[in-house]
Amino acid sequence: MTVAEQLQHETERFQKFVQRLIAKDAELKISFDDAVQLFHEYEARMDRLREELRPAYEACQRGESSPWNMQEILEEVKAELKERGIE
Repeated sequence: MTVAEQLQHETERFQKFVQRLIAKDAELKISFDDAVQLFHEYEARMDRLREELRPAYEACQRGESSPWNMQEILEEVKAELKERGIE
């Protein structure tokens, strides 16, 4: 991918990010610099999440997955939220 293509791709992602911010709060007052900083923080979080999910994705691609137990997943999420002080 060329530099111009990378810049175009990042610009499109930034525009979508700002559109989501505005959709959540039409009265949002934020500077351009703050929006850029939030975008980079968001992108970093997404990169970390992709890395966390990569082993599970690769296991699924190899056929090493099993059906989900929704009750178990809900309990795990509740426990994690409780650890973070969110109940």
